[in-house]
Amino acid sequence: MKTVNHRKPEASALRQLFQEQWKYFLDLIDQRDNRKQHYQQNSEKVSAAIESVVAGTDVRMRGIGSYKKRLRESVSTVLNYVENMVDGLPTAIDVNRKTFSDNPLVNAFFVNQNDLQNIFSRCKELHSFFQTTDHDQLDEVYALLFVNKTDKTVFGNELKEDMLVSDVMQVLINFSEHQILFPSATEQHVRKSLESLLFDNIVDYIKVHMTRLHHQQMQDSPQNKLTMDRSLKNPEIYLQSLIDYLNKPIEFLQQQDIMLKISKVGILVSDEYSGNANELYLNTVKIGDQPQRIIVLVRYPKNEMLPIKKIIDQALKY
Repeated sequence: MKTVNHRKPEASALRQLFQEQWKYFLDLIDQRDNRKQHYQQNSEKVSAAIESVVAGTDVRMRGIGSYKKRLRESVSTVLNYVENMVDGLPTAIDVNRKTFSDNPLVNAFFVNQNDLQNIFSRCKELHSFFQTTDHDQLDEVYALLFVNKTDKTVFGNELKEDMLVSDVMQVLINFSEHQILFPSATEQHVRKSLESLLFDNIVDYIKVHMTRLHHQQMQDSPQNKLTMDRSLKNPEIYLQSLIDYLNKPIEFLQQQDIMLKISKVGILVSDEYSGNANELYLNTVKIGDQPQRIIVLVRYPKNEMLPIKKIIDQALKY
């Protein structure tokens, strides 16, 4: 009579159970280490940002022993606000001679294909990027594109009910002052660079804001009547006022999505317009009372850039 050995399948099942539990245990350790590393990196980022705020506004706050602790939450609020704003931007768009015809945004931003090529080819940062040993083999570059939008009232012709009407008041939309920043091999690096740029600009603006508050405070108070317990000359009062302002980032950093429909010659038209037009979805950013700017993440091909010599020849020619 044959004896069946039940130990082998039982031992195999136990080994499998042990391996699964051990893998789960190792995963828990990895997750804990990752959280610890993320917390440490975030803590260092906030600490560096606090020092940037203090150095960029009023260094006298360092005389207050608890300034780092008191600023941590409000500075973290600003950092998170900026990060969420940048994360919400659309993915990078291809900007090249082909997309000038295919993409309404690219078509509206540039006069023609040569204009597009010249603007990118004149960017020194792009040439420097492709000339480095780390990037000379790349076929494309990610970057940040800032564009200004201006409106101008003009008089032109308009077709109304099959009749051509002249001297119609129209709004001409113009895109200019293209600025290309942060050329990089990855879109993520461009986004991180944008976060740093926005934060630095916020610090600069807040310094101006706090200076205005102080001047206003001096004007509103009779001479020599402003006591130090209320004056922004007092580092303690300055620190608390700064914290209150930082806790409301929407007051100094606004992001707005704008939808426009413009004709091929740049005239603003209504949604009912049936002619050839570009429907644009623009992402804009505005710091304080500074001008609003359009912001776009782009990807540009290396093979469409003009050689530096040709750019110089063009400049000398004109």
